[in-house]
Amino acid sequence: MAHLCTRPFPGTSLMNPLGRETAIQKCIWTEDGWLRLSHGGKLPTLETEAPNLPSHPFPAEEPRDHFIINPSFTSIIFS
Repeated sequence: MAHLCTRPFPGTSLMNPLGRETAIQKCIWTEDGWLRLSHGGKLPTLETEAPNLPSHPFPAEEPRDHFIINPSFTSIIFS
């Protein structure tokens, strides 16, 4: 399950100056067809075990530093 979270400023429960982050939790399907958090609780855990997936290296890309700023300043065009 993916969800949004924040990192509260120490000593407060309302100030989150570091913004929002995306987190992930492991879920399982129950025998009666409901999706539940794998640890059995109702709230996400602070840490979760990473899945044991094979490595997937991406091919190296040629570095580039040549780009043109669009005159409307709404996008960058890579040449």
